[in-house]
Amino acid sequence: MPAHRPVAHIVLALCLTGLAACQNPETATREAGPPDPQALVEAAVADAPLFSGIAVISRQGRIAGIAVQGIADRETGRMVTPDTLFSIASAGKMLTAQAIDRLVREGRLGFDTPVADLLPELADAMPAHLTVDHLLQHRSGFRITRTPDDAALDAVTGNHDMFALYMTLGLSSEGPADFRYDNANFVLLGEIVARLSGEPYESLVQRAVLADQGLETPVFQQPAAGRDRLVAHPYMPVDFQTWWNSETPVRGDRADDYVHPAPVPAPTAGGGALASGPDMARFVASFAASPVGERLCGIVAATEARGYGRGCAVRTGPYGRRYGHTGSTAGVQARVFAYPDRGYEIVVLSNHDGEAAPVFDALEARLFALAPPVDGTGE
Repeated sequence: MPAHRPVAHIVLALCLTGLAACQNPETATREAGPPDPQALVEAAVADAPLFSGIAVISRQGRIAGIAVQGIADRETGRMVTPDTLFSIASAGKMLTAQAIDRLVREGRLGFDTPVADLLPELADAMPAHLTVDHLLQHRSGFRITRTPDDAALDAVTGNHDMFALYMTLGLSSEGPADFRYDNANFVLLGEIVARLSGEPYESLVQRAVLADQGLETPVFQQPAAGRDRLVAHPYMPVDFQTWWNSETPVRGDRADDYVHPAPVPAPTAGGGALASGPDMARFVASFAASPVGERLCGIVAATEARGYGRGCAVRTGPYGRRYGHTGSTAGVQARVFAYPDRGYEIVVLSNHDGEAAPVFDALEARLFALAPPVDGTGE
């Protein structure tokens, strides 16, 4: 601020004279130390006028910096707070991967168990050697032959409903294939979790995955059902049809352009649960630091610059390894990552379409003193 400038000039002048105070080793160490996470998140959010959401930096799950901005619900005028719940979109695939890993540890299945043994109604739609691991790594080759209509999607209330819908759409696979990202893989995994555990996928995840870590969120509900909680409703700068038909990303010129509500699908094993920023930071910290993280993410060789493990996106860079997941859909964007070699986590959740990535990229670059990714996507 202007009032501080004379002080800065005086300090600089004194240092140029070679005074001992400017050579104090304690001062030099402090100035050369790591950046202040709170200052970083505040600056990154302030530099992103289109952003509505939360940005969190934590150290091994302990919150070190948190900043919020924007409107959670335009109908009620409620603002975003640190407790606001956001859709985490496809970052929820990490929950499904952990649920599968738990069943593997309990001996109820293996990563190499054939999918046909677990979902026999699909036996004729795929080769016998297609396994759970192929689903986890998006290498199953599963495709649907028909696109569901809006009415069918609106009738879905959870993962089992989505699985039943997929069964009517000609779901099939010619066998293991190269990586091709598709939510169908994780919807099938969610159905497997439900059948082997004897309870709905959603309750198994909340009971056996999240409760074990002392987390209250993510929860499997839609924003429309969450009026009793501070839930962030997703907004876009244009109506959904325009957004859907656009060949390039559509961004607003200012935050007030994001007034068009986005459709909100029911959460499934493929994503869409609601979570708070702090809980996601604690979740991904625990995920990355545990043997579970190594089993799910560590299968990507450290020599590979990027890859996809078992429900886990992996990148290797100057910060070491990065484990976690992105998530994007209409009106929603999420970035949930841990840096196990550095002991940090960065979580950015937004209810403005496409606006988490710029904040995340800035935080990662400043925290680790990297040049921002050229594509600006954080993917």
